[in-house]
Amino acid sequence: MNLGAGRAEGQGDAHNAFGKNKIRLKVGEIKARPYEIGDHVDAPDGLYLGHGGAVMILNKMFVAEFGVIFDDQGCKLDIEEIRRRR
Repeated sequence: MNLGAGRAEGQGDAHNAFGKNKIRLKVGEIKARPYEIGDHVDAPDGLYLGHGGAVMILNKMFVAEFGVIFDDQGCKLDIEEIRRRR
């Protein structure tokens, strides 16, 4: 199972969609299903940057989605630019 960037063998273009904005991620078990806040997620805790925004997973639960993230000085960060740099 691939918990980071890229595709694990057999995943193809499948992804999970998180929240109202359908933020696309390939973390945890890929079930190609929508997740809503409060749903259990088989992925390590963290803040994940995906297509369309960021998702926070805490205690194996989808707890928040963000369309915008900021740095320590309050400046807006470009999520897509960050994803392209990896």
